[in-house]
Amino acid sequence: MSKLRKISIKNITLLMFILFMTTTLGTVGFIVFSKWMESAEEIAGEMAEDLSRDITRDIEAYIGNPESINLAHEAMIRKGIVDIYDPEDRERFFLSVLGSYSGESIYSFSFGTENGEYYGARRNPEGGTEVMRNDAGTEGNSWYYSVTDSMRSGDIALKAGKFDPRTRAWYIAAKEAGGSVFSPIYKHFVIEDMTLSAALPVYNDDGSLKGVLGTHMTLGGINSFLSSLASERGAKAAIIEKDTGLLVANSTGSPNFTVKQDGTLDRITLQEIGDESLAKAWEYSSGSGTYGVDLMEEDLHVHYLEFARSGIDWMIVTTVPSSLFTAGILENMRLTGLYVLAAFILSTLIYLLMTRRLLGPIDSLIATTVSLSEGDLSKRATVFRDDEIGRMASSFNDMADTINELFETMEHKVYERTQELAENKDRLQLILNSTVEAIFGSDIEGNCIFCNEAGIRILGYENQDELLGRNLHDLTHHSTKDGNPIRKEDCRIQAAAKRGEGIHSADEVFWRKDGTLVEIEYYAYPQIMHGEIVGIVVTFMDNSAKKRDEEKIRHLSYHDSLTGLYNRKYLEDEIGRMDVASLLPISVIYGDVNGLKLSNDIFGHTAGDELLKKSAEILKSVIKDKGMIARVGGDEFMMLLPRTTADETLRMMDEIRKAYQSVRIDAIKTGISMGFDICESASQSFERTMANAEFEMYKEKTLSRKTLDSDMVSRIIMKLFDRSDTVMEHSFFVSEMCQRIGRALQLSDSKSKKLRDAGFLHDIGKVVFEDRLLERTGKLDGVDRKAYQQHVLAGYRILNSFEDTAGIAEAVLAHHERWDGTGYPRGLSEEEIPLLSRIIAVAEGFDQLKRNGLSDTLASLEMISRAGTKYDPRITRIFIEKVLELDLISLESKAI
Repeated sequence: MSKLRKISIKNITLLMFILFMTTTLGTVGFIVFSKWMESAEEIAGEMAEDLSRDITRDIEAYIGNPESINLAHEAMIRKGIVDIYDPEDRERFFLSVLGSYSGESIYSFSFGTENGEYYGARRNPEGGTEVMRNDAGTEGNSWYYSVTDSMRSGDIALKAGKFDPRTRAWYIAAKEAGGSVFSPIYKHFVIEDMTLSAALPVYNDDGSLKGVLGTHMTLGGINSFLSSLASERGAKAAIIEKDTGLLVANSTGSPNFTVKQDGTLDRITLQEIGDESLAKAWEYSSGSGTYGVDLMEEDLHVHYLEFARSGIDWMIVTTVPSSLFTAGILENMRLTGLYVLAAFILSTLIYLLMTRRLLGPIDSLIATTVSLSEGDLSKRATVFRDDEIGRMASSFNDMADTINELFETMEHKVYERTQELAENKDRLQLILNSTVEAIFGSDIEGNCIFCNEAGIRILGYENQDELLGRNLHDLTHHSTKDGNPIRKEDCRIQAAAKRGEGIHSADEVFWRKDGTLVEIEYYAYPQIMHGEIVGIVVTFMDNSAKKRDEEKIRHLSYHDSLTGLYNRKYLEDEIGRMDVASLLPISVIYGDVNGLKLSNDIFGHTAGDELLKKSAEILKSVIKDKGMIARVGGDEFMMLLPRTTADETLRMMDEIRKAYQSVRIDAIKTGISMGFDICESASQSFERTMANAEFEMYKEKTLSRKTLDSDMVSRIIMKLFDRSDTVMEHSFFVSEMCQRIGRALQLSDSKSKKLRDAGFLHDIGKVVFEDRLLERTGKLDGVDRKAYQQHVLAGYRILNSFEDTAGIAEAVLAHHERWDGTGYPRGLSEEEIPLLSRIIAVAEGFDQLKRNGLSDTLASLEMISRAGTKYDPRITRIFIEKVLELDLISLESKAI
């Protein structure tokens, strides 16, 4: 232990240096190597996973179009829009569809019928387009025709032999699935390649199979993009049918099948292509889904990704060799180790030389210290260099001199200095901690002498030392908020201090260390000692939040919170401040938004708010900076346009009306009624000008109300019809039935017209429905039932909003009431239910029964069974006898 204590500092530092360097380099090297290897493994795994997903994406793109083509065009054949037995219509259809989808994947687009006919279009090996035909005219053979410029079949290009689409895998698969499906992979009828078809059955209205629509693609192109994706990453990939293990495609360049002598395809498994890594990867596959496996013994990272569609169940296998990344890492680590060893040896040698040179003078300093400790106060250390050790030696010598001079009075001096430091510390602490506000002090020239912690924080400095001795005006008060410089002689703080006066300000800024500003409120007071001004003390606080709050309050008091436009208060204040004579001519436009109340009533206040915000956007886009816009009421706006003529004002109003033509809130097309007047003389009353503009607006709104109301109802019902053909057909049928019942009841012409209109518009309230509820059939439960019942209330609000339809609103409201009082919305019964409502209920009920597939007779029997509970018995009887002209007695006997 005593020997260790005698080891010199120089040797100890050398040993510590060697130990530290060895430990650090070893630890860092181990961590770096481990992380590199771990990262390499992760990258390989991620690469395999990314490759699988890229392949999936490309396969999606490759096979996605065929299925979309079938779904997009099935209705045209099913509904007879394309006559499959009209050659011109048929050929144009198939050629135009095939021509719309470019790319290598789609070979042909066709339709095979249940009678064995086969029509379509294909791409020939030269890239051209040909018409395919197989029917009685070709005696059951597939003939391919060239295509003329007029999109018609030309000369026969190829006679391919007997062909029955009903025997093909794609036709059989679609027929069995009863919906869109991909066929099993099969050999193409003409081309020596594997083929995959997207097939979709087409049914007649009676449910019988009309035929199968097929979009066919060859799979040779998958090999190309698979090879491209894998080779870019130094990886390999294959696509295998999961159930059979047969290849669909691979990236190695090996074929996926061979052609037998009889022309059929012999499909190959992954083990047969001769690639060991892919074969080994397939051996370790298990189950379904997406997962990765690290085969460390095989130096492989493998990723499995399942690709499944209707008729397709494939597995994508990708392999990435670990050596692709680790080989370079090991070589880099070996070179790095050599470089580090060389650097370590060189650093040790340099360290030895530097310590010997730099620490040598310490020996002289130690010898002098020993002499001084032994009482030889005349001994002084030799100063070799002007470095830290040299300055230490000089300081030591100064200290020895001081000790020598003051030895006798040392205790007294120490006591005096201690007292002085304590007093200064207490005084400074008192000043800095006497207030919670920020505070700094400066001398008469403005140089900082102290700053408390609150001031340092607000001004963005780290400590007081950054401010002491520096001019505070130059640091914190050199410019106004707008960036205009403030000269020292113009500084209010400096000027007030020199006058011996205090000053307060709440609208100035101080500048922070980082160059940003802070709004502050400050008090500045001169510091006077022995009758002379010796400095300034400034207390201040951050005033930013208070300023922001004041600005926010001011903004809210003068602006409409919904639209952001000025409000009526600001408008009135502005008019009071306005110098009318200098702004002549002044135009005033008064506008009232049409449809706001209806939007609120039907679709809720959110829709109404959206209409108001859209209105504000339109007005701002037209008026721009030419005037001021204010929202002065719920749906009213006023625009003041200084120095604007009548022609300019009318032009702006036209622009506003045009902009409103494209505005629609749900099903409601809106607009705006406007009026204007112009003040052209200082003697003219501006209040009268505004009143005239408002009067003109109301006049326009009143004169155009009838047209607007009629147009609004028409647009709402047409919007509903656009969304649902079923509702449209139902409305026309119910209206017709209502007219016929009205004639049977010998109603007056005016009441018959109301009945016709009520029958046509009885479901207008369904415009508020979501699409899923609009087309829903069958019994509704829970939330859907409550939502459905709201349509009579919505219809009532819509119709009651307009003069022309208000007379039928009550009939529409009650058309779901029942004779026995169990209906909705008010539970009315028997004669309490309006006559027109009872008629609509009978007409609507009959249509619903017919739509459920019942004949007139069966529907009438059902109506009879519900008479007296759901329907008015008298109207039901008149409807069956006089409108349907059926024998009621005979029907009742059947019902019994």
